[in-house]
Amino acid sequence: MASKRGRPKIVFDLDEVRRMGYHHATYETMAYLLDCSEDCIRSRMRDPRSDFYKAYKKGMNDMKMDLSEAQLNSAIEGKNITMQIWLGKNYLGQVENPLGDDEDDVSALFDGWDD
Repeated sequence: MASKRGRPKIVFDLDEVRRMGYHHATYETMAYLLDCSEDCIRSRMRDPRSDFYKAYKKGMNDMKMDLSEAQLNSAIEGKNITMQIWLGKNYLGQVENPLGDDEDDVSALFDGWDD
């Protein structure tokens, strides 16, 4: 019977990996905190089917959702006018000058609207 070669595969706490993804930790930081090499982290992150990769990406996506929620709350509560403008442009397709060069042609705003 053939024996396995190499080191045993390191088992990571996936909740910790998810937390690192939430904070967008670098490979260097992850390696330090998980007490392994950066090559080990790179190897795990190369396989999008691995539980390690999925945990890290879940953390990143959780952070993005939390950040988006904070931005929306700030804008909706009227605390951040700049955020309201940014969200309007990026999520609602709003622009600085919807009429283009001819600002007097207000009818352009209503083209295609039914009465």
